Amino acid sequence: MRKFGQYIITKEIGEGGMGKVYRAWKVSEAGFKKLVAIKILKSSKHTELFINEAKISARFDHENIVKTNNFGKIENTFFIEMEYIKGVNLMEFLKKVNEIPLDIFLFISEKILTATEYIHNFEGRRLIHRDINQKNILISWTGGVKLSDFGITLPQNGKIDPFGKLSYVPPEVINGNGWTQQGDIWSIGVVMWEMLTSQRLFSSANPEEVKEKILKGSIPPPSSINSIVTEHIDEVILKALSKNPFMRYSSAEEMLNALKIACEKSSIPQIYQKDFAEFIQSCFSEKIREEESEIAEEERKIPDLLIEINQIGEIGNEITEKITSTSNKNTENNKTIQKTTKKEKTKKHAKRKIKTNIKELSLFFGIFLGFSTGILKSIYEMKKAQEFLKDGAKLISQNNISAGKELIKKSFEISGVKEIEFILRNLESAEEENQQAGKQKNSRKVQK
Repeated sequence: MRKFGQYIITKEIGEGGMGKVYRAWKVSEAGFKKLVAIKILKSSKHTELFINEAKISARFDHENIVKTNNFGKIENTFFIEMEYIKGVNLMEFLKKVNEIPLDIFLFISEKILTATEYIHNFEGRRLIHRDINQKNILISWTGGVKLSDFGITLPQNGKIDPFGKLSYVPPEVINGNGWTQQGDIWSIGVVMWEMLTSQRLFSSANPEEVKEKILKGSIPPPSSINSIVTEHIDEVILKALSKNPFMRYSSAEEMLNALKIACEKSSIPQIYQKDFAEFIQSCFSEKIREEESEIAEEERKIPDLLIEINQIGEIGNEITEKITSTSNKNTENNKTIQKTTKKEKTKKHAKRKIKTNIKELSLFFGIFLGFSTGILKSIYEMKKAQEFLKDGAKLISQNNISAGKELIKKSFEISGVKEIEFILRNLESAEEENQQAGKQKNSRKVQK
């Protein structure tokens, strides 16, 4: 767990090209808690696309699209707050289910196509998702299906024309002709083919081989791999995967209508969300219990964690004051030593003073660790951080600030507590003071 502005981040749940996604709790000043997902920008080179994602997704309002609630900048880092989906992505779903029933296939496909049609017609902007793949389709324990990740959702014929996961990129884009909305139709065709066959359509560790397979355009009908698939469904999938984009469906709505007709001809019944929810819950009962248990434990810990974070801030201030006091006294004592070079007793007294203050400083660091253990990443890492801190404090008490500072720096890098960075900077100042005092002492010895 770690604090990120008004959020308590608890677990990494995904990663894309531009950012990492975390499960988090949004905590108000009054103590109200809300479970959310936070996407944090990884690199400033993607800032423009990240801001674009926030602006577009915040305006989407559709039951089959992940909702964006907030956007901003914390600790000099951009973030997007989204609704948290308790569930799995389509890739995880297919690994567990293996051979998908055709009525379940129809239900999921219908939701994907409905969401895509909404995006394509949104505000008349001719938007294209550009990254429809298994990982970006989320399935909730309650039977909801939602399209996510709008990092490269841009209008057709825009200034830039990026694409997402290579295995889902249409041939015309690989050939450099740019995206159209028929490109999304192709991506959906790939997803649907994979749902029916439990296989990857274009898979290879070598990107050039993936491109070659896509450009070749030799795609077997799903029925050749899964015998329960009818020829009517084959026709829908293969039309969506036509090499020529003009031979595909003109819209997601047209493809959805064709799929419904094909399923009617194949005597595949239409199911409802409650039916799908029952299916999901029967397949993932253990994972559902695990996630609910994790979330309940996180919620239980948050009040104590907030107390610890506040105490960390207070103790951090005390440490800073102590370091500043030590540095100031170093300077004052050096001046005193310069004025009373004939009095050895005064020099010994000053040295004792410095050591006493550094010893007090190490004690504060020990107290600080006690409060910070609640937000360290694991027991093993906590012990490692504790060892570094203990050894570092010992070196500082021996007036070896440079070596002690490095160990303390490692301790806090492991713990992930960012609030103490300014403390390390003050230690550097204290180190410089000691070095200056040492130079002055050596200079006096030479003069003698």
